[in-house]
Amino acid sequence: MQNSNMLVADGAGAAICFGILLLVLAFIACVRFLNGHAKNVSQDKVVNLDGFKRLSRVQKALLAQRKREAAPEAYGPVSGTSRIHKLVPELEGLGSEWKPSYQVARIPKRSGGFRELQIPDSQTKKIQLALYHKLFANYKTHPSVCGFVKGRSIVDNARPHVGHEVVIKLDIKEFFPNTYRIRVNRYFSETGWDPAGADLLTKLVCYGMGLPQGTPTSPVISNIVNKAMDIRLFALAEKFNANYTRYADDITFSLKTYDRNVVHRLLQHTGIILRDYKYTLNKKKKRIIRYHRRQQVTGLVVNDKVSLPRRRRRWVRAIQHRLKTGKDTTVSFSEYQGWISLIKMVDPASPLLIVHQEIIQNRMARGGGSLPSEPMESHAIESESLDDQISSSVHRGEMPESPVTSIEDGVNDSDRELGSQTVDTAKEDPVVEKQTGDNDLFHEDRLVDQLQAIKNAKAYSVELKRLEELLEGAAHEFVVQLESFKRTFSFKLPDSYQRGRTVNGVMSDGTAVELYFEDRLAEVIESAEFPLQGEVAVQVLQWNSTFKRLEALVVGGLFH
Repeated sequence: MQNSNMLVADGAGAAICFGILLLVLAFIACVRFLNGHAKNVSQDKVVNLDGFKRLSRVQKALLAQRKREAAPEAYGPVSGTSRIHKLVPELEGLGSEWKPSYQVARIPKRSGGFRELQIPDSQTKKIQLALYHKLFANYKTHPSVCGFVKGRSIVDNARPHVGHEVVIKLDIKEFFPNTYRIRVNRYFSETGWDPAGADLLTKLVCYGMGLPQGTPTSPVISNIVNKAMDIRLFALAEKFNANYTRYADDITFSLKTYDRNVVHRLLQHTGIILRDYKYTLNKKKKRIIRYHRRQQVTGLVVNDKVSLPRRRRRWVRAIQHRLKTGKDTTVSFSEYQGWISLIKMVDPASPLLIVHQEIIQNRMARGGGSLPSEPMESHAIESESLDDQISSSVHRGEMPESPVTSIEDGVNDSDRELGSQTVDTAKEDPVVEKQTGDNDLFHEDRLVDQLQAIKNAKAYSVELKRLEELLEGAAHEFVVQLESFKRTFSFKLPDSYQRGRTVNGVMSDGTAVELYFEDRLAEVIESAEFPLQGEVAVQVLQWNSTFKRLEALVVGGLFH
């Protein structure tokens, strides 16, 4: 009996060993099969496989190895640190111990909290600009990417979504910091750089664990590193008969017909793809906009055609009227031309362009100087919000040709619209410049000049703080266009104003105002027909730098 038990045990042990051996052999065969399959894939097929499928770690490793092997064929001989030193000669003189230096700044977010910016010092920025012009600008991006790509603009980003039943707008949370250093290094390794060269490039363009916010290289690096992600998102859009574009961290899909299940599946698969690249969607900024509402993509309306919002066109028309009548404007003439260049890019047949030509001719006839008959290049209007803009002038990074401003934190249906270095400000209205050019026309006690000085001051500077303090408590009179009202709700106001009405409007120079009227005037305001125009006497409370508006108590004038 004991012998039979021993035989059974021996047989079981042998069976287990044999089974383990079979599993090992099967695993080896599987690895060899995958390796052979990867070796037989061309470079284009490797990219497509990487783009269309979710890959296992083994597949990713095999494909990465194949890309490195195929890099000389696609990108030329393998490059190293010597090539980088030839591109940026001054880098070699700094020594191997040198590291990029950044100044960290914290900018308040509109939604609360702070955004951290990493601003390179002059030496680091000079090196990064050289790398951008001599190297990174030559990398190809996916055709659906429109942000920070030469020859593409916000119009190209909006045009594919014209006339669609539903527009879906998504935002990638913390886009640059979550473009991780390891991904950047792997990309360089797979595109013709040896380990030392890839490490040096990664060191020059990364900060901490990801890309810095505020450098000239981060936008282009994020585009080229995410080419595979764009391929997958484009393929996903094709599967659902949708259009896809991406402008930095803004993803836009559009569909000809609305189907709730299709939209849900599209969003679900988009989230899965983004997670593969270590990104997450910002749920607060998700927008699903049907055709009966105003559909805006990167600040341009796309319901029937690509166009500027009506509010912005009216604003430009008002500027033109003041230019034609010889009055002061809220923008300098060069900045006005920047807005005209955007209109020309969006709608070449716009009547505003005809009026612009008349203004040019009138100024030259009056001896206004030699003015260009054509607006500035279209790339001058690239990246600033046109409605409810907010600061952070380097959130997306700074491109060499046109420094990029921010991504607005609190995105709503007003959306982001893009401006330029020409319109070099994160404000609702740009800078006042007297058309006569006489500096003596500036008066510190005149409200329009005080406001303009505030708009023109550097953000968070001592000068800006001084100007804001000078404005607070001052008494002024001005003409205002009142547009809407609401019940006042603020315990910070004097007692006689806490149950009054808050009226929003604009001054004659286009500056937004929020005026607080006394409790006793509530019925009079509610019975009035808006919009209406009149003169008010006010006591200034503050300049609201977040919403770019003047807030004041009304002590006389309209309704009194």
